Amino acid sequence: MTRPDISVIMTFKSIGRLAEPTLQAVKSAISFATNKGLAVEVIFILDQPDEETESICKSHSDEITKLIKVDFGSVALTRNFASERAEGSFLAHLDSDDLISENWLYDSFKLSQDEGQQSIFHPETIIHFDGNQLLVKAIESDDMDFLAEHMWPGTLWNAHTCARREIYLEHQFPHFDRESGFGYEDWHWTCATLAAGVKHKVVPDTLYCYRVKTWKNSLYSDLANSDSILGRSNLYNLAYQGIS
Repeated sequence: MTRPDISVIMTFKSIGRLAEPTLQAVKSAISFATNKGLAVEVIFILDQPDEETESICKSHSDEITKLIKVDFGSVALTRNFASERAEGSFLAHLDSDDLISENWLYDSFKLSQDEGQQSIFHPETIIHFDGNQLLVKAIESDDMDFLAEHMWPGTLWNAHTCARREIYLEHQFPHFDRESGFGYEDWHWTCATLAAGVKHKVVPDTLYCYRVKTWKNSLYSDLANSDSILGRSNLYNLAYQGIS
């Protein structure tokens, strides 16, 4: 069997019917990529799902889909587990209730062929919707306006990324629990990869729609409500040495 070009990893908890529009958007992106000649693997990884979410995922599974159930209760451990089992040379991590533009998978993969292995790719534009409304235009880590200190107030990029599989294996997402006092695995992961010299690049003309949930708790909001802080990373040391 030919190795997939892309493994699309979708992380599910108990999201229910909100998974439906996401799955439809991902199907469109996969169809766009396969029509361009790319081989795509899909991984639905369900972390402590409810019956409705599991049923919806099963109804959208096909011959290119792996459906895996885990009991981590951790976004970080779930992503790491899926990355290790993915067969694609390039991975795309997606959450189960957000939306992507049709060209996101294909354009990310094509740009990666030009940029080399040490790059993580982000959508150019992010729209926050549902809980609040916000439009964000991303910058790149090698932009003249970028400084490492910009990462202290908050991450400049979210967790919805594409990169070569080796990057996710070398730089795994850190697991934090509420009792540790530290949190925000995506933010910390971004700092760690920046400190390791991995570039964060923007894919032109791509869109990601991020659902801001206010109607239920999530692992992220649990950390926020516990007054967790960002853990120290090597990015601090580089910033204070004048390397940005």
